[in-house]
Amino acid sequence: MDKFVVKTPSASSKPKTRSHLPLPITANDRARNYPEGTFHVDDGRLFCSSCNVVVDHLRKFVVDKHLEAASHKRNAEKKDGGKQQTLKTVMNCKTVAQVEKVRICHEWIKMCTTANIPLHKSDNYLMREFLQSRVVNGGATPKCSQLRDYYLFDVYQTKRANLKEIIKNKKVALIVDELSKDEGRYVLDVMAVLLDFDELSPNGNFVAYLLDTHFLNATNNRTVSQAVVKTVHKYGIDFGDVCIFNSDNV
Repeated sequence: MDKFVVKTPSASSKPKTRSHLPLPITANDRARNYPEGTFHVDDGRLFCSSCNVVVDHLRKFVVDKHLEAASHKRNAEKKDGGKQQTLKTVMNCKTVAQVEKVRICHEWIKMCTTANIPLHKSDNYLMREFLQSRVVNGGATPKCSQLRDYYLFDVYQTKRANLKEIIKNKKVALIVDELSKDEGRYVLDVMAVLLDFDELSPNGNFVAYLLDTHFLNATNNRTVSQAVVKTVHKYGIDFGDVCIFNSDNV
């Protein structure tokens, strides 16, 4: 009867398939695979010493592709940039030079956002050359990726905290403006105008403060109301202080 019995292979006897995922490797291990000075590690991240940008250390082909890029070769020839450190490391060190660098980055972001200049303009080679040659400590301004990843959110948090103090216990008019994106999503801007003549602009006009921007899949009574209520709670605005609500029929 044994010849009529079909034996199924056990789970342990099945051939093991090799995982397609890369083996775990640390940033220090990846840096040691390249000539000294090519990369450096800070806070567990792999930095290109020439470009001052973070490189994905988990995938070797990404690292090799970065080294073959024309921008990297150009920066490697100049070799005028020092090692870039993360904001966490800078704040932990507390040296005068590093604290000054953080201040410069914050002021640069404030200037760009106030003047409506995209942060990626910081990567323009003429802009980099001007900062390094004509501006005192201008070489401390990192590129767009560093500004966006490590400094922009701190500036945003500070600005939002200051705005909360400005509108605290003030009578306001809420303005909701709707825009549409190419992807079919909707952008909802929630703004506030202080109903106080002491808060007029130098030109004698009312100042509209952008409180929040919401990305919605649809605009209707429910989604718009939820977005507005969320913003009101975020800034601690009392509903009794909202004297005017303009929704432009969204």
